[in-house]
Amino acid sequence: MKKVELLKYCLPVFLNLITTFGGKAQFYSDTSFFKTYKAPPKLILKIDLLSVWDKYSTPQLALEHRLKNNLYLQHEVGYVTSFKGVNLDFLEDDHEKTSGFKLKNEIRYYFDFERQSRNGVYLAGEILVSYVYHRDAKFFGIGCDNQNGCDFYRQITYRTVDRNYGMHLKIGVNRLYKEIVSIDTFLGMGYKWNHIRTTGFQADDDIIDDTGLLTPESIWKYNLTIGLKVGIILK
Repeated sequence: MKKVELLKYCLPVFLNLITTFGGKAQFYSDTSFFKTYKAPPKLILKIDLLSVWDKYSTPQLALEHRLKNNLYLQHEVGYVTSFKGVNLDFLEDDHEKTSGFKLKNEIRYYFDFERQSRNGVYLAGEILVSYVYHRDAKFFGIGCDNQNGCDFYRQITYRTVDRNYGMHLKIGVNRLYKEIVSIDTFLGMGYKWNHIRTTGFQADDDIIDDTGLLTPESIWKYNLTIGLKVGIILK
């Protein structure tokens, strides 16, 4: 992802976190002379606005619910579409069709601070799984050698499977408006395993592929996670 695109993601989330931490805010209710603090609502249904513009465009639906006191769980599911998103580097790989899914599960803890507000600052741990499938067609050389070249070329339709397993540690802010709307933003770092392999070739295909397409690839890597979710408070 290019630096300009990354900045477009991070800036609004970063500003929201800074303004909230500057005020040390938390969900608040005032009864008479005493100040009492409470955890956020028991049930919130959310959509992720940034995931649609990700490398793999994925409409994400999340459900956050209270586990105990200030401890919450969030479950998230998304369907990967063929929309190319805003990753300009990714646009160079024009796949014929893309589909798949993403699953996330998160546990978060809301902190208490000493100021009247309707904001909740939290620390969260998240695990994720994603499967993305690409269908493409390409001409390959059949029966090739270094001296005589290829016997002929054939167009083969194949499928690439891109799997990811990872975890993130995040810090975020959940803002409430009119006891109805929730605006949830976060920043975090994580570590994930990415495995890519190609299927759909016959065992007797003698294919010379200089691009390395036929070689499975596995890599562990660090990654940044950011999010902006809008939700409806159900309970």
